[in-house]
Amino acid sequence: MTNIQDRSLFRRLLAGFTLVVIGIWLCNLGLDVYETRTSKKKDMQRELQATAKRMLVVLQMSEGNPGERKQALRQMEKLHYA
Repeated sequence: MTNIQDRSLFRRLLAGFTLVVIGIWLCNLGLDVYETRTSKKKDMQRELQATAKRMLVVLQMSEGNPGERKQALRQMEKLHYA
């Protein structure tokens, strides 16, 4: 096994540079994965809020019709469990 002092300066600099580049690449990859997960969660929350607002409007408009009210309540229960 060769000692670290036996290696040339060029090989040591190349190895160090390669390690730094790989480290930066791994950090960027981790950030991309994190951003993808959080954006999916935010999109899902936004969609659920919009659907809940629509259900609330349907409930307010269908006070005289119990059939529509039951259907809207079932849909809201599905959203709650989703």
